[in-house]
Amino acid sequence: MDEQRKALIVSGIHLGDIALALAGLATEIPPWVAGLDLDKIKRDAEDQGISREVEKVLSEAAGALDSGVLGSTAVDASDESRAALQALRQQLAEVIVEPAIARGKFLSATRCLEILDQKPVYVDKYLALAQKHVGNGAWKEAAEALVIASSLELNEGTPLFHYAGPALHEACTASREKCVTAVPREAAVLKGLQYLLEGTRTREAIGAMTPDAREDLLPHVALAGDPDAGAFYRDYKQAHADLEEIARTDLATLRDDLKRAADEIGSFTSSLAGAASGEVERGAALERLLRTGNGLKKDFTDTGVLVDNLELRRIRRRFEELADARRDLEAGHTALKKGSKPASSLDRLLGLIDDLAKKGITEAIDATEEKILATQVTMLGRAVPSQEHWQYLRDLAFKYPVSPLMCCVRRINAKWMVVPAWNSDVAGVLREFLDQPGK
Repeated sequence: MDEQRKALIVSGIHLGDIALALAGLATEIPPWVAGLDLDKIKRDAEDQGISREVEKVLSEAAGALDSGVLGSTAVDASDESRAALQALRQQLAEVIVEPAIARGKFLSATRCLEILDQKPVYVDKYLALAQKHVGNGAWKEAAEALVIASSLELNEGTPLFHYAGPALHEACTASREKCVTAVPREAAVLKGLQYLLEGTRTREAIGAMTPDAREDLLPHVALAGDPDAGAFYRDYKQAHADLEEIARTDLATLRDDLKRAADEIGSFTSSLAGAASGEVERGAALERLLRTGNGLKKDFTDTGVLVDNLELRRIRRRFEELADARRDLEAGHTALKKGSKPASSLDRLLGLIDDLAKKGITEAIDATEEKILATQVTMLGRAVPSQEHWQYLRDLAFKYPVSPLMCCVRRINAKWMVVPAWNSDVAGVLREFLDQPGK
């Protein structure tokens, strides 16, 4: 066997990569090998004696591994040569499977187990180990064993969180009560574990545990399968704090401005309705005032609901309509007796319109919307080009598998966005754990 093929086998064993090791036994060496620094990898492996072990294994198989097997089409290879090659593949799989598991290279480990026809055996081995740790209250070790068992069950070697995560929220825009962050605590914890741990056998093992054991396990499983969960939680807390601050300041100020407008408009329309005959003059100007005042009153009734629902663009249009009404209101001044109650009320309303324009009310609403939307960016660490909530959910789940259990979606204007589900039961279980120092 030439040195390049030996280097591939040594490198595969060192890295726990069965694909790399088997490339050394392939009929033709794959082109992707050219991009590897095999000499460096081989040097790193020397200290572990891997090269000597490989030389020993290859020398034992040398009599059977003739030139008709390696580096050719192997059409004329003898049955003995083919059997030796298969035995060598199995030897490599036996050597690599444990390092692959230890390194978290579950796709490689799964392929090794398929070669050895040992996949169910290993899954059961780690499920039994997990059950033993659960019995001893060793939650971290139990979680690690469950993650290994789950990963070995999957053909992909790892759950496809960027699909499974958003799927947890596919009904949220229509039926919020079905969301993982809205269902009762016990059901949410089970649903969370089933999301983090795929695989039929693993999920059966989870289902057989007590609710208390599942709750103790959940945060450890989340951290075992998502080592960056702590980094996500720091940004998650910041996003929640930012939203709380926006509610205390920007949205509270907006509520005050809406109430001021509603009060002044209501006072003005009431003064017109109750005006004495000497305070107003009948005519087109008065009719215009009445239409304008009543229209504005309708626009600014129950606007607090718009704030609650973050319908900021509708609120912005209400203030724009109020500003646009200034000319009609001012023109109607001629229909009111100077110094009368309706005239004084109209002056206050006109003054309010000027104050709102001076403070830049529409620009402030735009800035508030931008700040709210930016909390998604805080959690993910970047914006997504489409600005769609599903894309944020996918990218968050891919980067931080734990995130779909701690976030949900809510409407802002005519769209949806991703927000921290801070007070949900399942998020509370995870927050209590991730709040601990060092997590």
